[in-house]
Amino acid sequence: MKLLFSLFVVCLFVSCQNKSAFSSELNQVDSLYTEVLSLESKLKEVDSNRAQEVYKESNQLETYLSANYPDTLDKDFWVNDMNRIYKVRRGLEKYLSQENVLKEEIKYSKTQLLSLRKSLQDEKLDSMKAEEYLTSELKAVSKIVFLTDKYQPKGLEAIQAWPEVKKDLQSIADSIAEL
Repeated sequence: MKLLFSLFVVCLFVSCQNKSAFSSELNQVDSLYTEVLSLESKLKEVDSNRAQEVYKESNQLETYLSANYPDTLDKDFWVNDMNRIYKVRRGLEKYLSQENVLKEEIKYSKTQLLSLRKSLQDEKLDSMKAEEYLTSELKAVSKIVFLTDKYQPKGLEAIQAWPEVKKDLQSIADSIAEL
């Protein structure tokens, strides 16, 4: 009987420990942390090394074609063909300019969210401070979401488009070289 009573007291103590005064806030922090992990995965979809290679190749090909294409009045070439390579280069330029910033923001946000979570679990914050910190983290994650959604697709699309663009424009470059 004493053993059963002790077990009951221990279970009651553990269940009271799990009921945090900040359970709603903890759920929000967990949700934000999951979102940050999702954004981190989304950035990993773009192979950074490949993005840099494609950027370099596209820049070289664009420079060569711009300097050597014989017909400066060929509107179709300058508007359509060169636009394709420009879109690849520009998409990668935008992505690569933000990639490290986004990775650092994600890393920092993960640290902040884990710290906030621990403070909420340990009930080291009052409700006003907890709400203030949670609002701050929500804004930070929203900014990361915005920037990731803005730049990641451009990098991914550019890498995917490059093989076809390269094939088409490299054949033009090869024909110029034969002249």
